[in-house]
Amino acid sequence: MKLIKIANHMPNRQRCGITTYANNLYAEAEGRDDVKLTPFDTKFKDLLSLIFKPIDIVHFQHEFGIWPVMGLFFVIYLLIFRFFNIFTQKKVVVTMHTVWDLAKVEINFSHYSPYLRIIIKFYLWLSYLIILNFSHKVIVLSQNGANLLQNLASQKNIVEYLELGLFKVENIKVDFDLLNERYGLKESDKLITMFGFAYPNKGFHLAIQALPDVLKKVPNAKLIIAGSAPKDGGQDYMEELISLTKSLNIQENIIFTGFLEDEDSALQAIFKYSTCFVYPYYERSSSSGSISTIFARNIPILVSDIKFFEDYSFLPKFKEGNSEDLTLQLVKLLLVSSGEPSYQKNILEMQSYYNQHSITQVFIKQYNIFLNLIYDSNS
Repeated sequence: MKLIKIANHMPNRQRCGITTYANNLYAEAEGRDDVKLTPFDTKFKDLLSLIFKPIDIVHFQHEFGIWPVMGLFFVIYLLIFRFFNIFTQKKVVVTMHTVWDLAKVEINFSHYSPYLRIIIKFYLWLSYLIILNFSHKVIVLSQNGANLLQNLASQKNIVEYLELGLFKVENIKVDFDLLNERYGLKESDKLITMFGFAYPNKGFHLAIQALPDVLKKVPNAKLIIAGSAPKDGGQDYMEELISLTKSLNIQENIIFTGFLEDEDSALQAIFKYSTCFVYPYYERSSSSGSISTIFARNIPILVSDIKFFEDYSFLPKFKEGNSEDLTLQLVKLLLVSSGEPSYQKNILEMQSYYNQHSITQVFIKQYNIFLNLIYDSNS
């Protein structure tokens, strides 16, 4: 096999799904003789130093929101790097974890002022054009997001869909007693878990609205919101969730854990002992680092019927934004026995999907994309 020398973007930001994904993706290169890695983060001097190193591919992991000043630094870095890279001809690849639909900015960024939403829409449009015109390949981790970028791209083949890689499960020994000590949970409780950053488009409020009716059928149901509230809209939303919980008088049945480190034994115990995971997302064109983290745990996952989740056709779904349908589907999941055929069928389908879309398989597909990019340019 041909050796590919990759400068791999490894963000060092804490509490960032991009960082987790990059770490898991490039851990797959360990022990391979056909890949040589040069990790980098986006310090300006480090980025310029890549120009003088023997590298085939410079691979950025990008998502709107993780860069200062709404991502402006990234597009500036990309332009400068491409300018200085004219003579070395290194190939630049950008992986887009999120592609916001320009036609839905008002919905997806409803927590911002109308004036700021206009600026965001213009920035997104401009940054997409820059990324599409100054990258050799743009990898998108959702089919819908890839379609949106292809509609903007002058060269359609520059955009390539690569499915989200699903992480391996680490065998960390944790007892249920930890959840009892920290959160007062009982082993008889039915644990409904939502995991990830709190934003309005995540739909966490729908599960809270559904919980009173769920409790009528499943009195021992508990809702766990395992995640933090980022400053850019998340904190206000988290306050709304807490206020909603109080107004419905269901404080005893909802647990807000706050941010938990990946290595935190409490988070690992939540993952291990959850009855089901719920993703009540509204339509958006992005991947979900959260679902890639928990998918391989062989625990049922309930999702909204949006485009991003179309790949997971076998997962139980509810109507987007509909708390009544969410209630109905949640009750079904909480009452079904793990020994029932429907439950076993769902778990087997999840296992089969994981085997085809694990982070290992996705790394191999990414390697082939890089290989073809180098080979085609030299032919």
